[in-house]
Amino acid sequence: MDSLPTYDEEQTLLDEGFAFVAGVDEAGRGPLAGPVVCAAVILNPDDPIEGLNDSKKLTEKRREELAEEIRTRAVAYSLVRREARVIDRINILEATREAMCEAIEELKPLPDAVLIDAVSLPDSLPCKQVPLIKGDQRSMSVAAASILAKVGRDSLLRDYDAIWPEYGFASHKGYGTRQHYEALDNYGPAPIHRDTFLLKWEEQHMSDLGAQGEEAAARHLRQQGYQVLASDVNYGRMGQIDLVCRKGGTIYIVEVKTRSHNRAYGGPIRAVSPQQKMRLQRCGLRFAGDMGWSGSLRLMLVCLVSKDGIPKVEDVVDLL
Repeated sequence: MDSLPTYDEEQTLLDEGFAFVAGVDEAGRGPLAGPVVCAAVILNPDDPIEGLNDSKKLTEKRREELAEEIRTRAVAYSLVRREARVIDRINILEATREAMCEAIEELKPLPDAVLIDAVSLPDSLPCKQVPLIKGDQRSMSVAAASILAKVGRDSLLRDYDAIWPEYGFASHKGYGTRQHYEALDNYGPAPIHRDTFLLKWEEQHMSDLGAQGEEAAARHLRQQGYQVLASDVNYGRMGQIDLVCRKGGTIYIVEVKTRSHNRAYGGPIRAVSPQQKMRLQRCGLRFAGDMGWSGSLRLMLVCLVSKDGIPKVEDVVDLL
């Protein structure tokens, strides 16, 4: 059986003359959605709390009980969070560091030493730092911080579940479970999703939608009187053409972009960069040269949105 955390690390610092020793930990560095939450706790050495442990090793009920004890009996505690948009902007590690520093600075009294679960904070922090590998399994103060952070974050995710019940946040707390990925496939991301954490899902999702999208685009263009001459024309490092169509005396080099219908950060039209336009132009000229075409040559963007898993043509845009 694993041993419980002790107060040895804290006592060593107190014996060295430090007056207030805090434990610091976080919850939520790995999920796809929701904030990262950091807690800082100064325990009372004369009022030990029995049963403190790494929050991951405790049942939800026991975490809730211990969190109440910590809030009641600790010398001081604080909770700070950083939302998904901040995580996307500065990355999860920097967001965690920011929140940890703020949590420490909000303690009253201010600690003059902190025990941290394997994260280094800026040297400008006005207290001694002691990083501990598996600190929540070694230090009672860090374990207490891990419990407060976990309980606080879980409470937030239950609140989010009431707002966006389709995602199941109350059960998976934003982590990448099968249920969560299925909800993303059906509904796209919610405002609390971390876009930088969704890349793997996005790649798979867009790959699946892309093939369907090209088929839908080809059907749409045929209905509009275009003749589809070729699809998936690959020129290696130069680039690839999704579709080549002809209508009247013009050949169209067609780029197909498919996105979920509720992507929070923009639709398909924004997905073609100037560099990609140049590649498409070069590929189009290569295709025209190969077939000996000397007539009009244009670029076209076909935008589709996926709703209920079925891509539908949203717009056709002339790029030239």
